[in-house]
Amino acid sequence: KGYASGTLDLGFFALGGDLLHEFHVVSPAKVLREIAIPVLMIHSERDPIAPFHAAQDAARSNHGVEVILVRGAGHYFEGSRARVMRQISRWLDARIPT
Repeated sequence: KGYASGTLDLGFFALGGDLLHEFHVVSPAKVLREIAIPVLMIHSERDPIAPFHAAQDAARSNHGVEVILVRGAGHYFEGSRARVMRQISRWLDARIPT
């Protein structure tokens, strides 16, 4: 739906005009290109707000970005939070010297 009223109503969630403007101005790929440290990007398979392919495209802008796909989860990783935390722990363990 359009956002002439200042919001984008997705039926289950409404985005305000300021945030919508940021989506058009801020390029995730540009931001990621400028980061010089490893980045872990975790994205859910069924995110209705930010599609997975957009995260993949942004991640391709920097070889230091690793993307983990959380299968079966929505925007808030419903039912998958313990699995996500294990993935974060493994990623950190592989990068932080003991």
